[in-house]
Amino acid sequence: MRTHIQQFIQSTRAYCANNHIYTTLLWNFSLVMLLYQVNRVFFFLFNHKDFPETSLFHLLHLMRGGFWFDLSALLYLNSLYILLMIIPFKFRAQPSYQRILKYIFITTNAVGFILNIGDYFYYPFTLRRTTASIVSEFVNETQIFALFGRFLIDYWYGIPIFALFLVAMIFTFKTVKLTVNYAKMSLWLYFPLHTVSMAVTVGLVVIGMRGGDWHHSTRPISLGDAGVYTSKPKEVFIVLNTPFCIFRTLGTQAYKEVSYYNQEDLNTIYDPIVSYPTDSTRTFVKKNVVIILLESFAREYHGYYNHGHENYEGFTPFLDSLSQHSLRFWYAFANGRKSIDAMPSVYTGIPQIKTHYVLSDYAGNDVKGLPKILDSLGYNTAFYHGAVNGSMGFDSFAKIAGFQHYYGMDEYEGKDKTEGLWGISDGPFLEYMCRNISATKEPFMAGVFTLSSHHPFLVPDNFKEPLREGPLAVHRVIHYTDQSLKKFFALAKKTNWYKNTIFVITADHSSQPYFKEYTTTWGSFAVPIIFFDPSSELIAKESHQVAQQLDITPTILGYLGYSGKLFTFGRNLFAPNPKGVCVNYLDGLFNFFSGDYVIRFNETTPVELYNYRTDSLESHNLLKERPQFVDSMTNIAKAFQQQYYNRMIHNTLRP
Repeated sequence: MRTHIQQFIQSTRAYCANNHIYTTLLWNFSLVMLLYQVNRVFFFLFNHKDFPETSLFHLLHLMRGGFWFDLSALLYLNSLYILLMIIPFKFRAQPSYQRILKYIFITTNAVGFILNIGDYFYYPFTLRRTTASIVSEFVNETQIFALFGRFLIDYWYGIPIFALFLVAMIFTFKTVKLTVNYAKMSLWLYFPLHTVSMAVTVGLVVIGMRGGDWHHSTRPISLGDAGVYTSKPKEVFIVLNTPFCIFRTLGTQAYKEVSYYNQEDLNTIYDPIVSYPTDSTRTFVKKNVVIILLESFAREYHGYYNHGHENYEGFTPFLDSLSQHSLRFWYAFANGRKSIDAMPSVYTGIPQIKTHYVLSDYAGNDVKGLPKILDSLGYNTAFYHGAVNGSMGFDSFAKIAGFQHYYGMDEYEGKDKTEGLWGISDGPFLEYMCRNISATKEPFMAGVFTLSSHHPFLVPDNFKEPLREGPLAVHRVIHYTDQSLKKFFALAKKTNWYKNTIFVITADHSSQPYFKEYTTTWGSFAVPIIFFDPSSELIAKESHQVAQQLDITPTILGYLGYSGKLFTFGRNLFAPNPKGVCVNYLDGLFNFFSGDYVIRFNETTPVELYNYRTDSLESHNLLKERPQFVDSMTNIAKAFQQQYYNRMIHNTLRP
């Protein structure tokens, strides 16, 4: 017994000795983290002309944000090294094994430094960090080695900079060596202890790869999340690092430039620039703007839109009532199928095509949507979302889009009123929003994204009012959110700002279908779009023209009397005879809605055409019966793709 005790003491001393596995691992990893921050300073200095408004003091703030992107990238880059260090086997301490790990560590991180340093010089040509699309851009380039050689010659001074980073990494790596002798540790202590240590380390590594967040409701950080730390859109490229951009865009669909038409013909067929009158008689009316994005509020859930189903009341009695006093569109569509696609569509006029815009290579592109425009006109702007701050990346995109303020769970007063999973229930959060904007100086724009109508479909315990039950679990919470909206409008009606406000209500996307027609192309994107102005009955009507989320920003600006130009893939629905099509993308196919028809394209090849208004189940393909319409829409599909791809690639998302 005494021998076992002595052996245990010796083993514990050995484990706690200087420079054991985890001391060495932490030191080496901290080293490259520090060098990445130095690398960021170099990137800024080489490209400071592209960031004229970024002071050295603000650079420190950007570096603080860059820490999380460096952490994520370096954990991915060093995952093999970390794994081989923490596996619970005693041979880890052998010099030969540590020598192999040394070369793995230095080689993988040297690649990371090469990528970062390359962007010192490549950034001025692309105005963005290099992403995984670099592979597809040069895969067919026969002179790739010659081009690379020329690049090294022209920017030869990148080589000594790389050498400095490499020498610093190697020299510092040697300052800490593994000295603990695990051979002296008893097996019955060694394996349990190091297995637990490995499990804890793996958990921390996963959290670090996600960007330091372990909340279930937040996704791993992406390129768009860098906007949280910036004051100018292009500063995201200071916050980011190149290995992170490559890792995060692996497997994503990069766009390729196309040239179907010359510029004059292109703009004639499809022009993403909306021009508003600029005559002296036009007056901008500074009405407040409130945009309500409802989670999963599919068209199917509204009784108003579904009179054809016998005895179907729907689950939105308040919205059905409000619609009678609003401009409502019988055929309205979302431009994406996920929540993260709604904000770019509604606020900046950019739809989801092939990949989610906020997760794409182009998330840092310079955009000027509704928040920035209203900000320039003296509006106070704020975005509200009751989930954990960072959920869905909404806080980041809100900043990129130009919102001055963001209010999430962190800012909410009364955190006990949560549903326990996604965040604050719609009832209390909408009340909070109403109180908050009532204290805001007019004119203001407020956007809110609700969350209760989402799995697991929870209603607060203290909500005692009866709710309609339906065949789907979501139906009950749809009614709950509808009742929460009723209370919000009742509170708003008592305020001074209510009658000087235009409200826009839509859904982020469609959701679980019950009726068969909502499983079709048109039904999969069908959502409500409602414009309500309590001071005017002029817009209280039902419209049968096609509307989409992309149309919301240009329509609001048109309604307020905006003068000038706007970049958007939508159109002003209040304009006389507004021309345009609704577009969305699903399952590898483009969907274009025009008038009575929806036509689907595999890139530029038409595959299906339906009259979705008379053939709600899309059972009769009209492709061969309407050749002139198909030819016309094919031209529009090509023009749209040329405008979309080329403008994304060249970052020309302004008039």
